[in-house]
Amino acid sequence: MPATDPFGGDFLERLEVLRALLVRRAGDAKEGLRVSPERGGAVEFRDFRNYAPGDDLRYVDWNLFGRLGKLFVKEFARESESTVYVLLDASASMTRPSPGKYDAARRIAAALAYLALAAGDAVTLAVYSADRFETPGARRDPKTFAELLDFLRSREARGASAFEGAAAALLERAGTGGANARGAVAVISDLWVPVAEERALSVLRARRFEPGLVQVLGRAELAAPPRARYRVTDSETGEALAVELDADARARYAAAVEEASEAWQAACRRRGLAFVRALKDEPFERVVRALLAPRAARAS
Repeated sequence: MPATDPFGGDFLERLEVLRALLVRRAGDAKEGLRVSPERGGAVEFRDFRNYAPGDDLRYVDWNLFGRLGKLFVKEFARESESTVYVLLDASASMTRPSPGKYDAARRIAAALAYLALAAGDAVTLAVYSADRFETPGARRDPKTFAELLDFLRSREARGASAFEGAAAALLERAGTGGANARGAVAVISDLWVPVAEERALSVLRARRFEPGLVQVLGRAELAAPPRARYRVTDSETGEALAVELDADARARYAAAVEEASEAWQAACRRRGLAFVRALKDEPFERVVRALLAPRAARAS
């Protein structure tokens, strides 16, 4: 049976509605959605696109409407663009124990890339695990968004996770001396890595990047299974363990999950960074808006 397309159905339509809503709330289609923390700079006309409900009517080209009978909106790009980096955890744990978690994470990654491109930013999308850091390279033209979707579709979740390794790979590829060696970094992961890897956040900040974390979990990860005895296998290492649970063990498991998540949240809070915990079945729109809200408040 073929795998379900994570970007099927009305995904693209929902993306455009979200973009229009965020632009309307920003109050300026020229600045548009600020995924990157960089603001300002001269803007120049880039292209036309179809009008979507919620678009600012000030940027409708009425001459085209008079000739063609269709509404088109002018799009602008800043002369000094910023770069948005979207890092997606593609380790094996992203598919366990809740099917669909990796698809949810891919939708969030795609949404951030779409919104950044629409705002005139360059986008570098990458998937990572312990033994890989794969990216199709920087994209600047919104018309290349379909290429990014194909890239995400083709990358399977496998291997162990390594947030510190992904941060190091990003710095190696981005460099630290060029004009674009800075920008927003959105990391989308279940964060089943040692909390000590929060060191990567400080490294990224020291190199003029602004990271934000989205922790994607399935409901099955929040509580231990109800049966007393079972065999568990680590999806990333293959290690198997026979487990027997009583009520006390289940309570300790739930507390440990919360403690691990809160430790990552505290790591972001100490550095003034955004952190969002999302369940796999939550609408991606809510997750994206929650991630961008702190950045919008700091930039205003």
